[in-house]
Amino acid sequence: MTTAFEAGKTYWTRSICDHDTIFQITVERRTAKTIVTTEGKRLRISLYQGVEQVAPHGRYSMCAIIGADRFLEEEAPRDTWAEANAAQAARQEVQDATATAQAPEASNVIDFAAYRARRVA
Repeated sequence: MTTAFEAGKTYWTRSICDHDTIFQITVERRTAKTIVTTEGKRLRISLYQGVEQVAPHGRYSMCAIIGADRFLEEEAPRDTWAEANAAQAARQEVQDATATAQAPEASNVIDFAAYRARRVA
């Protein structure tokens, strides 16, 4: 049995060069040998191990290949690295705010009125 592209579904793959880059296509319509994306791009279908595949940016070394077995059911794949960095940045802001509120006065700040009072006395 062949896993085939279906009209109206969104398919995705990750870049082989950068794990954070995700390529997506949404199939508008299809024929037996091609699909047309919502962007109007016509892509030729190839078959590999019973799964239809397309190369949305052309065929070349390390090109992105989107298979019909990787479609979005509910939501796009999460970018966990960006989420972790955002959480770390939020924690750092909280730490900076509490450190600023609790920071003692700098030791190199001189109160001249107190200094003069000590010298006179």
